Amino acid sequence: AMDLPALGGLPGTVIWDPSFESGMNQAIFSWHFEPLTQGLSTAFDTSEKHSGNQSLRLTFDGKHNPNLDAACIRTGVSPDTNYRFSAWVKTNALTTDHGIGFRIHSYGMKGEEPVIISREIYGANPWTLVDLPYLTGPDVHMAMVCASRERNLDTEEKISGTAWIDDVDLVPQAPEPRKR
Repeated sequence: AMDLPALGGLPGTVIWDPSFESGMNQAIFSWHFEPLTQGLSTAFDTSEKHSGNQSLRLTFDGKHNPNLDAACIRTGVSPDTNYRFSAWVKTNALTTDHGIGFRIHSYGMKGEEPVIISREIYGANPWTLVDLPYLTGPDVHMAMVCASRERNLDTEEKISGTAWIDDVDLVPQAPEPRKR
């Protein structure tokens, strides 16, 4: 509706800025993140990327154990539709057994639906694909995809290190043929 150009991503993705190419933060249907919150600094990074010109860098200071959605983007989706979520994550010395993962929040006419949660990446890893299926409910027209971090149960354990995310896509899948 805003007649904005596509900014990379897989064919058919419903995420407008999957590779952070716009450089926008806090605009409607763009990524939303706070540059500094709960021991986490978040910024665009042109020196480390999976594709395109930049990625989103998340750096933890080692003094906190946050439970947070570090960066989120809202998008329109179709009801009763199968999607494939995918994102690329790179980590460097990301401590603790809770690293960076993704949450998909669905919103319908009756409120928020159950949250879909991906696996988490931690430690030191090259660019790693995180993907999962996502099925919208019968009245779901909006989803919010978030790069997230879950708090450790051991409250004394603090997270430090860096993660980069890039190429975050949500692509509708063709319906499977019915079996006769």
